[in-house]
Amino acid sequence: MQRSFATKASKITKRLIKPANAKPAHRSRGPSKYKNKQLPFEDDGKTYRLVCAPILERLPVILPDLEKWEQDYLEMKRKIELKTAQRLPKDFWFTEPGTVEVEPEDAPFFAEWDEDELVGDGFQIAKRETEDDAANNRHSLNRALKQRVFLIVQDPTTMKWFFPTTEKKDAETMKDAAFRELQSVVGSSLEAYTVGNAPMGYLKVMHDNDAQYDGTKVFFYKSQLSEGDVQLNASKANDYLWVTQNELAEYLEADVAEFDAYLPFIFFIFQFAMSTTNVDLILLGRHIVPVVPHGVVYENHAIVIANGLIVDILPASHVSKYSAKETIELHDHILMPGMVNAHTHASMTLLRGLADDKPLCNWLMEDIFPTEGKFVSDEFVCDGTLHSAAEMIRSGTTCANEMYFFPDAAASTFESVGMRALVGQITMEFPTAYGSGPDDYFAKARVLFNKYKDSKLIKLSIAPHAPYTVADGTFAKVKQFSEEFNARIHLHLHETEGECCDSETKTPSMLCHQSSEKCRPLKKGVNVAIGTDGAASNNTLNMFAEMKLAAILAKAESKESTSVPAATALRMATLNGAKAVGMDQYIGSLEIGKHADIVAVAADSIEMLPMYNAISHLVYVAGREHVSDVWVYGKRLLKDHKLTTIDENVVKSHCKKWYGAIAAHHAEMQAKN
Repeated sequence: MQRSFATKASKITKRLIKPANAKPAHRSRGPSKYKNKQLPFEDDGKTYRLVCAPILERLPVILPDLEKWEQDYLEMKRKIELKTAQRLPKDFWFTEPGTVEVEPEDAPFFAEWDEDELVGDGFQIAKRETEDDAANNRHSLNRALKQRVFLIVQDPTTMKWFFPTTEKKDAETMKDAAFRELQSVVGSSLEAYTVGNAPMGYLKVMHDNDAQYDGTKVFFYKSQLSEGDVQLNASKANDYLWVTQNELAEYLEADVAEFDAYLPFIFFIFQFAMSTTNVDLILLGRHIVPVVPHGVVYENHAIVIANGLIVDILPASHVSKYSAKETIELHDHILMPGMVNAHTHASMTLLRGLADDKPLCNWLMEDIFPTEGKFVSDEFVCDGTLHSAAEMIRSGTTCANEMYFFPDAAASTFESVGMRALVGQITMEFPTAYGSGPDDYFAKARVLFNKYKDSKLIKLSIAPHAPYTVADGTFAKVKQFSEEFNARIHLHLHETEGECCDSETKTPSMLCHQSSEKCRPLKKGVNVAIGTDGAASNNTLNMFAEMKLAAILAKAESKESTSVPAATALRMATLNGAKAVGMDQYIGSLEIGKHADIVAVAADSIEMLPMYNAISHLVYVAGREHVSDVWVYGKRLLKDHKLTTIDENVVKSHCKKWYGAIAAHHAEMQAKN
């Protein structure tokens, strides 16, 4: 079960937290995203434990350091003022006792201030960096004076860091519960006040095995320090720290397997708490399909992006409250979440069309395995991954669930072009160009997991190839490795009708990709995502084609026209895929607080008109050729159909080079057979 963050409630009143002379509760300084806005509500029919978490901040004590341009401006202003200032009035001049009169033109003039003369001897300007800064004393409030610092506490049982949290009691409000917990943790010498009466946001955590609750919702309440410091209640917390936003990740990543999915949301809270209206990008769209809520289309809305995150989605008529570095008008477009290719082998684009229309075993043994044995290398994977990344970005795919040899080469390539990926560390029984066997694969896995543990775009999985290439003993090691690193397991399973007949599955979440082989319909309750497989078997990495195929095949199989409607197929290609790769907390839908992985689909072409339903059009009409723009984490990877981080000429050159060598080798193999 994922952690609920609930702690034992305290009976202490909130008198010391909100004294009589404290500042009154007030709204955040910036505009509220909730003002005059009806937020969509979706009742999922589940039961949740309600947990409150106060986020206590100390505001900056001093002004931040001046930027270089600010320093240059002030210096220029000072010089201009000195140059234009009149030295002395013309109607008087200075005289010294016992000296002759001095004409104004010859009067003394001091071009610079003498600070000692102004403020007196012995005065020293306080240092902007304190002794506690030098000692990195994070128990002290006398540090990081230019920044906001936030209180986190260490759970005495699990020894993990988070904000103070408590479960709501029946007779109290959510806000009262938050402050009850805060004062019970920090003691009586600290005074704080609330900023607003509503929570800043909430985090939903689903449980796997809980007889009472389906999940937990953690509501965050912003509070600010008035005076005093922490007197820690040892029964509630083992330790406390005052940390900056950037420092917070150091403590959460001590248990990154558990908190990794929550980091983007928590950082969004800090960013929004700063109450700024200055943002990086505003996208104005004629139609916005957020996926959550299900089946909803926002008309004439805007998506507001800052620091790679979606900070608001609002009517275009209200967007003037934000000041953006860039505003892009997409009035003839549909904005949708980036699609998640839930299963692929990226570098196999270099084997596209090498062998088709064969049974799986023959295709592998006669064509693919021999060719891979001859050509697969670090260079092959780099070039092939660059090729596939270009194709996927141009097709509206922003995240790929990748499995192949030389995963470090694939991960570094995806990261270099700004694309998101869950990269699988391959393992199988026999030696390959990448490794000598299972022990070697697992040793490489440990190095790889440590290398990318801090990456914003790359996550890792353990990828046993398939039951027919991995022994039971190796699967046991895979399970052990997965538990140690809390890593997802990615493998080929039930690829053929024979496999489906020979076994049963009880797994609650499973990937099903469309390829040259047909999967048996999955049982109810399974999270079904869509993938393209590698281009060697499917021949394209076109998620639009797979999304449409999934909807049509479901109708043909069930003989029901309502099977897998358009909105469900779109969810399978986006949010379900994000859930399958463990990233649904921050991608897969367009929601406030999530990463800005966004695709713009042009809807004004001949084949796209007329359009009565944007969701239906995305599934049944649109193709990858209609994708005009793509953003990942707020960075534009495709601009008006042109790649911005990949040189298309380089990709084409690599393809031609590999084609010549592979085609000659394959022809030679065919002649021998």
